[in-house]
Amino acid sequence: MIKLKHRYALAIAAALLGLAGCATSGGGNTWFDDAGLAYKYLEYGSYLGEWRRRLALKMWTGWPTFPMVFVKGVLIGGASDLAKLIESGELPRKR
Repeated sequence: MIKLKHRYALAIAAALLGLAGCATSGGGNTWFDDAGLAYKYLEYGSYLGEWRRRLALKMWTGWPTFPMVFVKGVLIGGASDLAKLIESGELPRKR
């Protein structure tokens, strides 16, 4: 289990780590927005920039791709994993 030790993890229920120009990162935003869940989007460069920061995150978490979705400071996976949690009801949808 990987825990996010970032100041946002203490203040909010979820964090989405992505990169500019990544369609999948935008998909994570859509799932959070549609479900009415509070989250913070943290952008780590683009495909061509800030790769060192992203590499460090990949090595630390063991998760090979972006976006990375953390809920209550714990890595749950990527955008498709977030979608599964919302669809299963483990993360509540807005009413």
